[in-house]
Amino acid sequence: GWEYQDRGQVSLERYEQHRTRRNTRELIMSYNVRKYLLVKTAGYTKTELNDAVAEVNRIKRERSITDLFLPASGFDEAIENIVKSMRKLLV
Repeated sequence: GWEYQDRGQVSLERYEQHRTRRNTRELIMSYNVRKYLLVKTAGYTKTELNDAVAEVNRIKRERSITDLFLPASGFDEAIENIVKSMRKLLV
């Protein structure tokens, strides 16, 4: 975790000139550490975490289905346009 320290205001330009970048390895957090922080520090329950994981998995599954049928969507739209045009001609 981290602790907040009030150091006053700093302009964005000054901040960008003096900040140090962390590498990818420093940004990686293990599953167990992340879960511990969410439960113990942020106050989430294990049920809330499990529900969030289930929701993410549901969304991933729906996106996979969308990706699977996406190539056919152009064909589907073309058929719909043809049907609309035919209806206009018959009316």
